[in-house]
Amino acid sequence: MKTMIAIKTLSNSVGGAERLASSLSNALVQRGIEVCLLTFDRAEDPFFYPVHKNVKRASIATKSTASKTRIFEYPALLWRLRKKILVEQPDIVLAFMHSMFVPLQCALLGTGIKVVLSEHTVPVYYKTRPLELIALRFFSLFAHSITIVSDTVRGLYPPEMANKMVILPNPVFSDFNQADVSGDGLTRKQVLSVGRLNADKDHAILIEAFSDLAEELPEWELVIAGEGPERRSLQSLIDKRNLS
Repeated sequence: MKTMIAIKTLSNSVGGAERLASSLSNALVQRGIEVCLLTFDRAEDPFFYPVHKNVKRASIATKSTASKTRIFEYPALLWRLRKKILVEQPDIVLAFMHSMFVPLQCALLGTGIKVVLSEHTVPVYYKTRPLELIALRFFSLFAHSITIVSDTVRGLYPPEMANKMVILPNPVFSDFNQADVSGDGLTRKQVLSVGRLNADKDHAILIEAFSDLAEELPEWELVIAGEGPERRSLQSLIDKRNLS
């Protein structure tokens, strides 16, 4: 079975979806599955996360993905995308996030190639991106299926998408062992959250939940590491809950 894993970039974005796409490619190829990793990166752009030497790389862009694609460039981009996939002839394509899924489905209409969307965000992300949500809902009608990380998240999506969703929690690939923290000066237990301070990450609900437990568990503290547009409002919530 030949599997193609497609994601917008592995060179100019270093989030969780990019790490998962790289790790999943490595895990599949180590199990004897033929994997082609397709991105909009240029062939010379180095990937941020390590990729196994047996994973075939397919690049279709002519410029860095750090530069925004202009409207008149899309027809040529979609043609190169369609041509590349038809040459590779995968049995199935796993497209990460709407940024790859929408153009890929557009490019593959009429080919009969099965496409699975791997979604890793929640609908609130599209609150300020209504056109992207419309495109996602339309092209999801042609998807073979959609993977989502939890049943709770599935319940947030419209029915025509939720009916195609399969719960597939993120796997954990790690060689790390539990650290020995004895004698390092830590006197309290910590809950650590690392991520962008964006509304779709919903740090507010984490702060509110921790606030309900803080008095009962004085030996614990919540540490949030990140930066983003929600920083000021989150700090206000922390102050309001007397957690600062």
